[in-house]
Amino acid sequence: ADRVFVLFPDGSRFKADVMESDEVLDLAALKIHAGGKRLSPIPLGSSETLRTGDWAICMGNPLGLNNSCTLGIVSSLERSSGETGWDWMRHPLIQTDAAVNQGNSG
Repeated sequence: ADRVFVLFPDGSRFKADVMESDEVLDLAALKIHAGGKRLSPIPLGSSETLRTGDWAICMGNPLGLNNSCTLGIVSSLERSSGETGWDWMRHPLIQTDAAVNQGNSG
C-alpha cells in the first residue's frame, strides 16, 4: 500500500508508516503518527510463555467487518506447517479453535 491509515473505534484516523511486514503471516508493524494524541497500547502476551490450554484472542477487521474479536483455546504449540500442507510457510504454527480469518490476524 502506498498510504496507510489506522481507524480507531472512536472515529479518529491517523496516518501510519509500515515499519515491517510479512505477507505469509498476514502481519505488519505500523508506526502511527498520532499528532500529539496519547495512544495506549494493549499489553501483548509472549509465545515463549504460551501453553496448551491458554486462551487465544484474535482481534481485527476480518472480511471488512470492523472491530471483531474471537476467543478460543490454544490446542497445540509449534505445529509444523508441513502437517497442514503449507510446506511453503516455514513457520511453526500455534493451533487454536478461535476463528481466524484474513484481516483478523492476532
